[in-house]
Amino acid sequence: MLFQPVSWAIGLMAAATIGLEIHGQAPRAGAVSGPTMKGVMREKLTNAQTLLAAVVTRDFKTIDQVAERLSRISEMEVGSWQAQPAPPQYRQQAVEFLSAVQDLRQAAQARDIAKAGAAYTKLTSSCVTCHRFGRDVGAAPR
Repeated sequence: MLFQPVSWAIGLMAAATIGLEIHGQAPRAGAVSGPTMKGVMREKLTNAQTLLAAVVTRDFKTIDQVAERLSRISEMEVGSWQAQPAPPQYRQQAVEFLSAVQDLRQAAQARDIAKAGAAYTKLTSSCVTCHRFGRDVGAAPR
């Protein structure tokens, strides 16, 4: 059964809050939160893998659903940067990621597999660039 968007978002925010209270940690600059960043990244990776399968099999319904899910995850991630803003490089990659997600949704709605493939490439490129920056510069939000 699919989660309702509001319940899913509330559940994720509650889990993040509980995790912070249990571990007694405050998020670092640009972080979703210490204990949950790994979970957020794992969720993005799992959804990106599902997207690849959907693009390869021309499953436009799944492309649209998973792109919407990635959009919600990323918007919550970016929203967490309001208290302690992320470095500009991360903000730029978040914009690139969300742009690719929107391109995926548009391609799915237009049933255009070529555009879906290009948008998926753009999405994964933004992931690689952001993670490369975090490794090379060492300023990754945690």
